[in-house]
Amino acid sequence: MIKHVNLIVYIFCGLLLYPLLAVGNKANCDSIFKSAQELIRHGYNDSAQVTLDIALNCYNYNNNISKCGETLNQKAIVYRNCGDYTNALHYFQLAIDKHLSINNEEGVAQTYNSLGILYMDWRDYDQALYYYKKSKNIYTSINIDIKLADVLNNIGLVYKYQQDYITAIEYFYQSLEIRAISGDKSKIAVSFHNIGTVYNAQQNYQKAIDYYLKAYDIRKGLDNKKDIAVSLNAIGNAYMNLGNYQLADIYYKDGLNIAKEIQCVQMIITLYENMTINYSALGKNLKFREYFDLYIGYYDSIYNLDKHRQIAELQTIYETEKKQQEIINLNNELAIKNLESRNNRIILGFLSFIIVFVIVFAIFWHRNTKLKSELRIKNLNQRLLQLQMNPHFIFNSLNAIEEYILKEEPIKASSYLANFAKLMRSILDFSRINFITINEELEILEYYLKLQQLRFENSFNYYIECDNEIDTDSMCIPPMLLQPFVENSIEHGLRKKQTDGIIDIKLIKETDNIKIIITDNGIGINHTTKNNVNNHKSKAITITNERLNLLFKHEKTISTIDLSEPINGGTQVIIAIPIFNSTKM
Repeated sequence: MIKHVNLIVYIFCGLLLYPLLAVGNKANCDSIFKSAQELIRHGYNDSAQVTLDIALNCYNYNNNISKCGETLNQKAIVYRNCGDYTNALHYFQLAIDKHLSINNEEGVAQTYNSLGILYMDWRDYDQALYYYKKSKNIYTSINIDIKLADVLNNIGLVYKYQQDYITAIEYFYQSLEIRAISGDKSKIAVSFHNIGTVYNAQQNYQKAIDYYLKAYDIRKGLDNKKDIAVSLNAIGNAYMNLGNYQLADIYYKDGLNIAKEIQCVQMIITLYENMTINYSALGKNLKFREYFDLYIGYYDSIYNLDKHRQIAELQTIYETEKKQQEIINLNNELAIKNLESRNNRIILGFLSFIIVFVIVFAIFWHRNTKLKSELRIKNLNQRLLQLQMNPHFIFNSLNAIEEYILKEEPIKASSYLANFAKLMRSILDFSRINFITINEELEILEYYLKLQQLRFENSFNYYIECDNEIDTDSMCIPPMLLQPFVENSIEHGLRKKQTDGIIDIKLIKETDNIKIIITDNGIGINHTTKNNVNNHKSKAITITNERLNLLFKHEKTISTIDLSEPINGGTQVIIAIPIFNSTKM
């Protein structure tokens, strides 16, 4: 660890010396920038940010303002992809300022388009359209049709997500028309595919298949295997929606073979999920069980891949540091030849170096402390995820779903299977970020509660009440915050009740906080503790408490009240956390 910290400090020193050494080496800047793009393409985001910082320093010294703006935009995109929206917004604004300072309209338009994607990820479609249309207007005025087609396609996606399918189709066709003139087959295939998704959403499945097949034919010619797998999955979905389950199975299998060939794990998971539902509709119980097990099992493979990726990223960091040191050594030779004629400049540079080094060193230690805190939060999220995806709950849910299949109730089985799949997918997706909207959190909670009702044969009911002043689409809370407490109510409070169990969940907006009150009519926490010889305390709740303390600066946020005395049973948990809006994150 000490050695690694020393290497990072050494890189920062190299960064500060680089302006003195980079004279006449502008080509190095582009080489460094391309290295960063390669790191991003392989998913090594932390290493990419270090490399982008070096490229930005180099471009700044050479006064290449346009490339500075492009580099800042790329840093913002990396932050956006990692879910760090605060830094993403900051760097997007810096990029716009750089491009505006030299009236670089193309750079401004590109950054507006990137901002639109960020707001579309947040599902803030009005703001996304605002930036997309600003980008569209600029590209139209400067006649860059290729990039205009990309923006038109993105606008179409926003209208599709808003279920304004007529407007979405119009924009997709406008984008397709430009792409057809340019002859970019890959982009043409994207347009065909997007048009197909609109027809599929409108339940015009045959027309959707026609466009999916057009995209598929182009992608086969380009031999882009990931896109081919995407097309095969989409065609399979459309045939399944038409009730042609046999043909859907053929396309799913072809897509799965390609996804396995290129080891595209997310596509494999999606195909296993769809094949499981398709086999359920076909009534093939053995196939359903086989593919459901494969679907669940592949979640574990993601974590294994993540571990390998972390190891590979550490290796890449080391190699990047080594290459940067080689660049510094080569530039030193050039700098030494020019030192005699630059004594005054070197003295000034040295004084600047001392001042900046002190500032950067302080920043480094601050960031190092922040990184340690973030690492602890990630570790807690991982431990919480492992507890929530425990085999006991998974297989109890699976057995309950299987009972409906054996009772020949496929509609109920498919419904519960869909809830189970959505719960697993949501837990996996949201476990890697610190905040999600309240609406997304409540969706996860409802999937979980419906499965638990199935498991306990509807022995309890639940009620969720949200204050009218709470904007569930923009206000955010940590993901999977409520599930551990609801699980505790079910497992320890209501488990012994055969009927009439109740879980009441209320979200109330206070001045600066959101108060969450979870109440059950179980046996009460004191009674649970007295009858538990091991003095059991929920690990998930302990981890959640520690996680909240880290996120909210060690404020006391959770309190538990036993309701046995006043109302003959029950427990109440009160959670108070600060209000976070998605636009502020």
